[in-house]
Parts: sequence; structure tokens; C-alpha cells
Amino acid sequence: MGRKFQVSNERDRIYQGGLLDIPHLGLLTVSSMKEYKKRFVETWGADPAGIVIPVSQADGLLFDIDGIRYPHSRVLSQLRQANIGAGNFNAVIRMVSGEFREVYLSIDPRLPFALSEAVQVEDSRGIGSPRVCFGNTKIQYLLGAILGTAVDLATQGLDPSKTRLAGVVLDVVNIWGMGAEQGRIHLTCFCANCKAFFKMDPSFDLMALFQDFPNPWNLVLQESENGISYIDDIAPDMSARRIVGLSRTKGFASIFKDADDVKLQNLAQFLLRYIELRHNQTVFACNAIFKEALQDLDAQNIKKIIIMEGEEYGWTSGLQLRRLDDIGIQKSFLNVDEIWFNPTSSINSLVHKNYRYYMCRRSRYLVDALFERIDDSADARIMAITALGNLAGDKLRKMMKIMIAKTLGAMMSGKDHLRMLPSPEENPRNVGFISPGISDVIVEKYI
Repeated sequence: MGRKFQVSNERDRIYQGGLLDIPHLGLLTVSSMKEYKKRFVETWGADPAGIVIPVSQADGLLFDIDGIRYPHSRVLSQLRQANIGAGNFNAVIRMVSGEFREVYLSIDPRLPFALSEAVQVEDSRGIGSPRVCFGNTKIQYLLGAILGTAVDLATQGLDPSKTRLAGVVLDVVNIWGMGAEQGRIHLTCFCANCKAFFKMDPSFDLMALFQDFPNPWNLVLQESENGISYIDDIAPDMSARRIVGLSRTKGFASIFKDADDVKLQNLAQFLLRYIELRHNQTVFACNAIFKEALQDLDAQNIKKIIIMEGEEYGWTSGLQLRRLDDIGIQKSFLNVDEIWFNPTSSINSLVHKNYRYYMCRRSRYLVDALFERIDDSADARIMAITALGNLAGDKLRKMMKIMIAKTLGAMMSGKDHLRMLPSPEENPRNVGFISPGISDVIVEKYI
């Protein structure tokens, strides 16, 4: 009989607390709920403890919201307008009731179907994009209303003896988009609301600093063939000197020509202040949305959750993960019960906050981008006002195939991935994981 190694003991471990994420309700039109559950069991060796379902799509809402009076053809998802199967949110709630012990409602807060340019993001040049600004108070009220309405519908449609509404989830992986052109970095958002927020610090003239070139962002962000290369291991306690050292090591600082360390460290101080302020702005927005959505529902114990990338600083989420886990930093205290993120080499566990692993590289970033592109390609308005409309049929199909391959290649499916991470026994803050319910067959069927 051969020797038995420690990994053998892990082979038959049953990983509990797993959630099935349905990132787009259109997926329910190509595969049944039983098939999704069957694939989950085959991959992870246990039934899903719950399911995550979206409350809106990139192309519109899934139900009417009291207070929104735009024509339904402009704000309701094509799925909702069809009003059959997956397009009927109430029907989906009834579908999952009794099939899962827990239901989580998620929302991508960018709302590309929002009509008013007054609430859309602007980059540092003042150029807008068809996505809303997360820092805008009116948008926070709107997001709270969408999420809160979904909570009410779910509460009414679920059988509480079989299935409970366990949580609401803000997907913040890509709320602050960024781009680059000729070495110049263009971050969002710098609309009137965002500029007013930054002006709350009178010692920090944001626009004067960051509209210059090169500017503090260039220390850690660089244009590349695939978009933007970045340094994201910027911890809350990182010094300006360390920032400059990383920038020089990775070649980013070369854009500053002959600038000495004193000048670069001064720029790094402004960079760190920008990161802190953007983090605080994002935290305040999250808290406001949860407060609006869950008002008068404290007794129901609905968990507040965010999804983000598992890096020290998420450039497109605006959040420093360790700062969220530091209960001593009260000024930027995020009032959430769980944080979902993809495990990385820099951060694979938290100390004070409960967490789950989102089993895909970059968390939900690539998953969101894929289904956003699928919806956009079917939306005549988006095709008309964005560069996507310049792509001919074959080019668009080729781009979609590349995105599908990239997303599926980023999936961390199977128990071997979980074995390499701190277990719930090793860290009680680990309360489970989330598995996106997608595969090559499912996505190909859907598109």
C-alpha cells in the first residue's frame, strides 16, 4: 500500500457554501435550471447553496420602477419586452423558489440604458460615455430604487419555508472606466459631481494636476497594445518612495524623462491622495445605495455584498481591498456583510470581513464585459453612438469569439483551485465561493 500524502486528504473534501451565478437572464432561455445545477455538482462535487440572479441587463430594466416614466421601449430590456420565460422577473423568482435555499440579487450599476447625458460619466478630457456616474446622488437613488424594487418582488414571490432572500450584491468591478491615447491616460469620472467631491479637499487641485502630461497617473498606468498596463498592488500603507521604486522597476517612470526622485515622490503623494479620495467616494456611494434599497427592512437580515477584483487597488472599482477590511479606518467604513473577489497572489483572504471567492480571474470583469458586448451588439442605439457600430458583421463575430475564449479561459473551475486557497477551517471569514454558470456550449447557444 502506497504512502498517503496530505493532498489525498483534500481530494474528497466537500466544498459547501457555493453559489451559482447567472450573470444574464438570457442564459435561462438556452438551458434549464436543473441543467445548471447538474453542471455545478459535476464541477464542485456539491449542490449550490444558492443562486445569484441579475435585476437588470445592459439593455434595460427587467421590471417597472415607480418614478421612471420614459417609454418602455427605451428603458426595458428586450427580454422584458418579450415578457416570456427569463424576461419575466417574477417568473424567474418563482422558478428558483424551492430549487435553492438562498437567492442573491445582483446589479451592475453602470446602467448603459440611462437616457440623460447629465448623469453619464466623463473622462478627464470631459468626453462622456453611455454609462452612468456611480458618484452621482440621483443615480444612487435610482440604483437603490431598482435594487429595492427587486427585493420587494423577490420577497413576494419566494416561498419563505423553502427559499430565503439572502443578499443584495453591487457589482463594482468596472464602475470607473479608463482609456489611453498617445501615452495620455483618461480615467473616469470627472463630471461636475465628481469634481465637486474632490474639491472637498481644498489642498488637492485635481484637475490642475491630472490634466497635465505626464501626470501622477503615469507613474502607475501606461498605454499598451491591449489597452492599459497598470500597477495595482498599491496598499493603503504604501509610501510615495515605494510607488516611485515600483514605477522605475516596471519602466513606467521613463515617461518623466530626467525627473529626479524628489519630483516623482511628490507626484506619488498626489497619486496616493487621489486613490484615497476615489476610494472614499466609492464607499459613500455603496453605502447610500444599500441604505436606499433596504430601508425599513432591517428585520429581514438581507446581507449587503459587493463584487470587486482581488487586488490591492482596483483601478476600475476605485477601491482598496485591504482598506475595506481595516475596521480601524472609520472614515471610509464600508457597511457590507460580505466581499466577493477573485483570489490572487497578493490577496486571497480577509481578516475582519466575511468573503467568498469569485472563481474567475479579474472576478466578474470579463463576464460582465462579454454580456455587455452581446447586449450592445443587439442595441441599435449603442451601435449608433459608439465605435462598436464601425465593425462589420465578420469583424464583430470575430471579436465576440475572442471575448468568449478569453472569458472562458479565465474561469477557475473545479475543486483543485479551491484546494490551493485558505479553507473555511483555516479562516472562518471564508464563507464560500461563487461559480459563474457559463460554458462554451451555453454562450454559443445564447448568441
